[in-house]
Parts: sequence; C-alpha cells; structure tokens
Amino acid sequence: GFQWSVVRFDKNLLTLRSSTYERPKTDLIGAGGQMNFTFGLQKSKSYPENTIIVFKYARSWEPDTATLKSIKVNFVKADGN
Repeated sequence: GFQWSVVRFDKNLLTLRSSTYERPKTDLIGAGGQMNFTFGLQKSKSYPENTIIVFKYARSWEPDTATLKSIKVNFVKADGN
C-alpha cells in the first residue's frame, strides 16, 4: 500500500536517525498505521530560524503519482543556552 518516506532535508542541519512503522491497532483491511521519523541535530555553531523537510506518500510501484508534503521545522533556542 501507500507509505511515507523522506524525500529531502538539509543534511547540514539534520540527520535521519530512524524511521519506524506502527501497525494499526485493528485488523480491519485498509486501516492506517503511523510512520515515525526521528531526526537529530548536526553539531553546528548556529541554526537558521527554520528548515523544510519534504515527505512523499506513495506506493513503491507508483512513485510518479506520489503526494509530496513539505513540513516547516522551527528551531527554538532552549533557555540557558
């Protein structure tokens, strides 16, 4: 079926640490699960205010009909840092 994958992200800022799939809690045919992507920060002196990660939702045998979704990630400086 359809699944999410990472298409593009700024490798100077982030590393993709893992991607895992959580099966749906039901056995109904067509029930959706959940993809979890974990990113880590690259060691850098400074980060921009934000960056974009692009995901693709497609079937592996139909990559040309994929839906692309851009997610804006905001960097927030933690207190005391």
